[in-house]
Amino acid sequence: MAQKRFSIQNIRRGLHYVKRNGWREAFFKAKERLIRDEQEQGYEDFFLREYPSKEELIRQRKESANWPFKISILVPAYETPECFLIEMLKSVDEQSFENWELCVADASQSDKVERTLKRFLGKRKEKRIRFYPLKENKGISENTNYALKMASGDYISLLDHDDCLRPDALYEVGRKILQGAYAVYTDEDKIDTKGKRHFDYHKKPDLNLDLLRSNNYICHLFTVNRQIAIDAGAFVSEYNGAQDYDFILRCIEIIGEKGGKVEHVPKVLYHWRSHSLSTAERPESKMYAYEAGKKVLEAHLKRMGLHGKVSHGKHLGFYRIDYEEKEGEEGIFLVNPSCKPLSKGWEKEVKGYFSRPEVGAVGGKICDEKNRIQCAGYEKDENGKIQAPFRGMDRRFSGYLHRAAIQRDVEAVDMDCIIIRKELWEKLKESFQEREKNHIEASYALCEKIRNAGYLIVYHPYAEFRRKESWTKTWRK
Repeated sequence: MAQKRFSIQNIRRGLHYVKRNGWREAFFKAKERLIRDEQEQGYEDFFLREYPSKEELIRQRKESANWPFKISILVPAYETPECFLIEMLKSVDEQSFENWELCVADASQSDKVERTLKRFLGKRKEKRIRFYPLKENKGISENTNYALKMASGDYISLLDHDDCLRPDALYEVGRKILQGAYAVYTDEDKIDTKGKRHFDYHKKPDLNLDLLRSNNYICHLFTVNRQIAIDAGAFVSEYNGAQDYDFILRCIEIIGEKGGKVEHVPKVLYHWRSHSLSTAERPESKMYAYEAGKKVLEAHLKRMGLHGKVSHGKHLGFYRIDYEEKEGEEGIFLVNPSCKPLSKGWEKEVKGYFSRPEVGAVGGKICDEKNRIQCAGYEKDENGKIQAPFRGMDRRFSGYLHRAAIQRDVEAVDMDCIIIRKELWEKLKESFQEREKNHIEASYALCEKIRNAGYLIVYHPYAEFRRKESWTKTWRK
């Protein structure tokens, strides 16, 4: 583990972070990373426990044999190292859902990819694997568009040429398609060069619009109806480096217009290769990709008729949107006198959210007098118990995948720091009379009413407050 922490790549990443954010921020980032490394030590055992048995894969093959759709896997290849390509091919070939096709659009200058593919197949005549050598390398977007043109499936999945799928990936995606999903995404992790060590488990929430506008958390594995992919305009060269982010947002916009479903499979079904040339290992090596991501969000806001300023966050690939206020849209500010603001201009930033008609309430980050987070949003666990993720964490930490430090939709925020759409307040103000009985439960109940009315609750981490200790007495574990 120590060797991984102090690799040349990580040292470069650290120096780049210092340059962007300063030594103080870098210190807290490094400290938090060490804590996360320790927390993740049991992940390998978890991964093995979750892995499907041979018997289960056989059962899945039988169950899915007559499913009425095909999934086309799009792979833009370019001088792929043989060992990585073989692992990718093998992971597709072993899928328990067998009605797939692999569309490889190869932009390599050499015939390395083609030769590797032929060696992998040997004497097998595998019609499901389709290969097309491109005459020239036109960039990742156009190369992927060639793969899309090759596809004959009802749905398409995106797979990088050096990554791998778990053998039940397409089966699990297919189950959601059977239930009517227009698009499906899964959890993911990273694998090392040898494909032996799994780490950086990315546990994702169900579709979360504000989180997606903060970071392309959907990423891999993303599968979508092929016609929607075409209607979305496929992949756009202008956004090379963030072309998947742009594509996912465009698809979700169209699905929203159609009233369709975007489903999440909460299982690690995609393994993202981390090596010296990948963005997974050296995110700072592709700054152009993060600039492209900023442009993607600006274009998305424009298509949605929203006005806002997009800026880079402290961490690469994470963004901040400051929405412009819209005349006539009002929010009622309910900030307890015990909460003192730690940030300037937060009122204006929060007001901007009400330019979006789907937002019902916004809440800030509440900390205690020892700089520990008290509330960065509330949620219920699988047993229905109200939880406060990041509670007790140093406010200078960013949390799991930086989610304590970025804008996202939540189930509830704290009543001591909440801004409610004016027309909702008129209907719900009586709920505040219950706050003294159990502050946390009352906060959740109020926000639940807002969500049940069809609105979003947004967590805004840049509106930070310090609350006196006396106001934590109602918290129950």
